[in-house]
Amino acid sequence: MKLNQTLRTQILDEHGRIYLQTTTDERKKLDEEVKTFKSLRLASHEIVKKMCYEVFGDQDLATLRKFGLTTTRSNFNAETTFNVEQDEDTYIEGIRETIRVKKPYYHNWKNETISFDLNDSYIACLYFDQFLKDNQNPFVMCVREDTQNFDKERTYYRKVGETNSYIYMDDKFVERNNIESNKNPFALEIPDARHEKLRFKVRDLGEHNTLCEFSTQKNIMYQALRKYCKKFYEVQTIMREYLKTCKTTDDVKKVWEDFNPSILKPNMGTSVALNTVIMMSQLKSFHADRLANA
Repeated sequence: MKLNQTLRTQILDEHGRIYLQTTTDERKKLDEEVKTFKSLRLASHEIVKKMCYEVFGDQDLATLRKFGLTTTRSNFNAETTFNVEQDEDTYIEGIRETIRVKKPYYHNWKNETISFDLNDSYIACLYFDQFLKDNQNPFVMCVREDTQNFDKERTYYRKVGETNSYIYMDDKFVERNNIESNKNPFALEIPDARHEKLRFKVRDLGEHNTLCEFSTQKNIMYQALRKYCKKFYEVQTIMREYLKTCKTTDDVKKVWEDFNPSILKPNMGTSVALNTVIMMSQLKSFHADRLANA
């Protein structure tokens, strides 16, 4: 079958779909980081529950609730209130000795709250497969440079707008920012006071470290998405350039052995062939690995 630009676009779209169905190293890494995030989120939620409800018991909340004096929050301020052991040099009769001492450990979560809300980028990580199922591109939540500037600027930002509308449509993702906290499954009911007036305490170094890891893991998860995005568009860019050189579907099969031309809606056209040895080699390698691991 001869190719024209319409058919090349169809082939490129199908190639991208197949790539996203393939368990690449980048996809494995994203899945691992998402799994770690979910584990830390559960652990952190238990810590925060204990932190809140050691201050306000069930009876207190029931009384306040009766008068409409409770609210639901999914982000929290806190301070550390524990001592940590550390080595300290001292001199005894002129001889230096190292002893273990306990000193207060201070960290104020006021500037960076313990938050169970997720921004759009984190939502794209957590619900990557749901995005694909709904024909949405989670990669547009990365920065444009990560996409290798694959689309023209206007097209890229149009897609960003469409994906943002998808995320904010019908409260589809209840953990996202700017949504009523009572819809977030990780929100907690607490007295309805100004946020900074509530004095929650983290009383254990281990729990404090878990909360710090939870906060950091969000960005680690996002960086995994960015790496996956870069690799995806690197492969798609190579394929797009190669398709410019293809005259027929037989040329496509030189690098994509199991390509099925039946997906195409024929529309006759012509193209000019180019020297594409390097691009063919890279594409062959990807599809050979994919088939070998299928």
